[in-house]
Amino acid sequence: MDVRKKVKDNVENIQSMYREVINWEKEMKRKENCLLQSKVVHNEKEVPPVRTKLRKENTDLSNEKIVNAFNKNTIDKEKREESLFEKELGNEFVKQQKWLEAIPHYTNAINCFSKDATFYCNRAYCFLQTAKYKEAETDCTTALQIDPQYVKAYHRRALALKELNQLKEAHENLIKALELEPNNTRIKQDKFKLEKVMTDRVSSKMTLETKSEAIKESNKNLAYVKKEKGNIYVKKKEWAVAIEYYTEACKLYPDDPSFYLNRALCFLKTNEPRKTILDCIRVLELDSNNIKAYYRRALANESLGNYSKAHDDFLMAFKLDPTDQIIQENLIKIEKNLGILPEENVNKKSLSNNTSANLNTFNKRITGEKFLAVGGYFVEPLKKSAHQLSKKPLQTIKISDKNENTLKSALEELNVSDKKSGSTKENADPNKSFVKSVQMNFSESSSIDENYIEIDVDSLLPPKTSMQFVSTWNKLTNSKMRYQYLKKIDGKNFPSIFKEALESYIFSEILEILSSEFIKAGESVYKYLYGFSKVKRISALLLFATEEDNAYIKTLFNYMNHSNDIPQNELASLRSFYLP
Repeated sequence: MDVRKKVKDNVENIQSMYREVINWEKEMKRKENCLLQSKVVHNEKEVPPVRTKLRKENTDLSNEKIVNAFNKNTIDKEKREESLFEKELGNEFVKQQKWLEAIPHYTNAINCFSKDATFYCNRAYCFLQTAKYKEAETDCTTALQIDPQYVKAYHRRALALKELNQLKEAHENLIKALELEPNNTRIKQDKFKLEKVMTDRVSSKMTLETKSEAIKESNKNLAYVKKEKGNIYVKKKEWAVAIEYYTEACKLYPDDPSFYLNRALCFLKTNEPRKTILDCIRVLELDSNNIKAYYRRALANESLGNYSKAHDDFLMAFKLDPTDQIIQENLIKIEKNLGILPEENVNKKSLSNNTSANLNTFNKRITGEKFLAVGGYFVEPLKKSAHQLSKKPLQTIKISDKNENTLKSALEELNVSDKKSGSTKENADPNKSFVKSVQMNFSESSSIDENYIEIDVDSLLPPKTSMQFVSTWNKLTNSKMRYQYLKKIDGKNFPSIFKEALESYIFSEILEILSSEFIKAGESVYKYLYGFSKVKRISALLLFATEEDNAYIKTLFNYMNHSNDIPQNELASLRSFYLP
C-alpha cells in the first residue's frame, strides 16, 4: 500500500510539473510572437516603401517561413517533452518489474519521438523479460540503426539471439559490445556462458555422430555375418533360408550390392524372376558395371519371355566381359531365338582370347556390321565368287552310331563316288579336304568328350573383376594350372579385383594352392596374403574360417618366417591380422 501511494504521489507530482511546463511554454510562445510582430513592424517603418508588387510578395513569404519554422520547432519540443514523460512512466513500471504495463508507455514515447534509441532499447528489455525474443531483437536492431555505438543494444540483441538459438550471431554481438566497453563485467560473463553452451553443443553433436558411426559400423559387420550364413545355405541349396539371411543383411546395411545380388540368385532358383529383376536393378543402382547383375536379370527376363530385354542385358554383360564363355553361349542362344543370328552358312576363323579383339567385334556388332564374337570365333556370312563354288551336288553321310567302322565305310562310299565322277584334282572339291581332316581326327580318338575344353594357361590374361577370376578359376581343373594362373596375378591387386565379392570357397582354394604349389616351388606368398588383408570382406571370412583354412594360414606364415626378403615388422603386423 505504501509503494502504491508513493507511486501515485509521484505521478501526480509529475503531472503537475508537466502542466506547469506547458503553461510556461504557452506564455513564452505568446511573448515571442509579440516580440516578433513588433520587430516586423519596426523593420517595415525603416525599410523604404515597396516599389514593386513582386518585392512585396517576397517579403510576405519570408515572414511566413519564419513563423512556420518557429511553430514547427515549438511542436517538436512539445512532442519531445511528451515522449520523455512517457519514458519516465515506463521506467517507473520497470522498477516495479511490471513489464507489460511498461511496454505501452515506451510505445507512446516512440510514437511521439521515433529518433531516440533508448526508447527502443528499453522496450526491448521488457520484451526480453516477457520471452518475446523476436520483438526484442527487432527493437535492438532499430536502436543500433539510430545509434551504432549503443552498447546496451548489442548486449540485449545478443541475449535475444541466444534464446532464438542463433548462437553464432549472438556471440558476434557480444564481441562487438566488448569492443566498445572492454571492462563491462556483465557482458564478459554472458560471453563466457554463451561460449560454454556452444562448446557443449558441438561436443554433444560430435558424440551423437560418433555413436551413429559406431552403430552403422556394427550393423555393417553384422550384415556381413548374415551374408556368410546365407552363403552356407546357398551351398546346401536351401534357397528359402538363404533368402532370409540376405534380407536381414540388406536391412542392416543397404549399401552393399552383393547382398541383393546373392538374394537375386536365390530368387532365380526359387522361380521368382520378378523379385530377381528388382534386386538386380538395386545392384545396378549401386554398381552400374556389375556383370552378374546384368546376367541374372537377363536370365529372369528370359524366363518371363521378355527376350528383347534379356538380349540387351546379355549384350551388356558381354561388353563388360567378352571372355566369359557362359555369357557368350547365352547370347548366341537368345540371338537365335530372336532371329538376329543368320541361319546361313558361316565361315569360322580362329579368334584368340584377346579381350580387346572381342570388344572390337562387339562394337562392330553394335554398329550394325554382320559380325558376332561367339565361342571364340568370328562368325560372318560365307562370301565366294561363282567360279570358286563347287558344281557338284552335296553328298550326305549317314551315320547311325559313333562307331569307327561305320564312319570309315561311309567315307569309303564317298571316295568311290568321287572316283566315278571323274575328279582328277584333289582340290577340285572343297569337301574332300574336309573329309580327310575328319577321317584323320577320328582315327586319333574313337571317343569324343564334348565337355572337354583344353585351356592354354599361358595365353590367359590377369583378371580385372571377381567374375572374370571365378569364371577362369573354375575352368582350371588341376592345382598346377591354378598355380600358373595365380602367378600371373599380382596379389596386391586383390582388393581391386574382388572388392566386396570374395567368396569363402574361393578364398579357401587359393590358400590351398599357396600352401602347396607355391611353397613347393619356393615362390613368395607374402603379396597374396597382404592383398587379401586389404579386401573389404576378409574380416568376415576369417571369422568363419574352417580349421583347414587356419592350418593353411599357419603353414604359410611358418614358410614366410624363413624368408629374408620380408621385413620382420611387416610380417609381424600381417601375422597379428590373420592370427590374433
